[in-house]
Formats: sequence, structure tokens, C-alpha cells
Amino acid sequence: MQVILDEERWEIEDGASLMEVLAQVSERTKAKQRIVTGLEIEGRRMTDRDLTPAFLARAAREVGNVRATSQTALEILAGAQASIERFGSLLKTEGRRLVIALREGQGALAPVDTWLGQLADYLEVAEVASHNRSSLAGREALASVLADVMEARAAGDTVRLADLVEYELLPNLDGP
Repeated sequence: MQVILDEERWEIEDGASLMEVLAQVSERTKAKQRIVTGLEIEGRRMTDRDLTPAFLARAAREVGNVRATSQTALEILAGAQASIERFGSLLKTEGRRLVIALREGQGALAPVDTWLGQLADYLEVAEVASHNRSSLAGREALASVLADVMEARAAGDTVRLADLVEYELLPNLDGP
């Protein structure tokens, strides 16, 4: 049975289990400081749901050739950059709506909590993906304001919360 990892090819004895084959793929990928991003077995694209214990226990000769593709973490993050930027833009748009609701006295705190959770997710992903120091500096400024935001949220001070979101957080988010 043949295994292909990116451009590397090797043969596996037919008696090996699929689990053993995938362990070899994993070890070789890790040795190259890469991450498996795609897996095909006998031409069928596999997902984690397909890799059941019963399937993994099957002999390699039963399942056919294995093809895996891999990428570095930086390549994966570069591919995700457009999605990260879109997330920031959507977060900014939702933040503007939140400010309007808070200023009109219609601002329940549950949507604020949801938005702050999404902001935390965005900051985490954007920090990991950032290669641009000025962008990182903007996110650091966002993080420094969060203590004030949490204080205003805990006090139920919707006016201060709206001010902090509008004047401190939104200007530092990516997107229009």
C-alpha cells in the first residue's frame, strides 16, 4: 500500500492497520513542523467523523492508498486572514448597533455579554494570526480597555459602556 504526504511517498506493509499508517503520517508531519490539513483514503476525502475506531483498526490493504496534505501553522493562518478580517468587520458593525441600543436605553446586558465574548474570541485569533505590528498594537489597546468595560458592565452603567465601546473599542477593530 502506498502513502503520500505532500510530495513524499513510501510503502507500508499490507498487514499494518490504518491507525499505524496514520501514526506514521502524523510523525512525519510533526517532524517537518507541519499540520495535516487534508486526508484522502482511496480517493475519498476523510473527516474526523469518518475515522471511527472500527475503521482505524482495519488493515491497510483493505482501505487502499492514503494521501495526506499538510501546511505550516503560518500557512494556515495566512489562509484564514480574510475570515479573521471579516469577523472583525462584522464585530464592528454589531458593536455600532449595540452602542445605538445602549444610548436609546434599549440595551439589555445579555447582548453586551455576547458581543464581549465574541470580541474576546476575535482578539485571541487576531493576536495569533498577526504579523503586522501596528495591527497588534491596536489589539493591545483593545485589551487594555477591557478592564474598564468589565467594570462598567458589572455596574450596569450603560452610558459608560456605550462610550467605551464606541470611542475605545470600535476604533481599534479591523474593518470599515
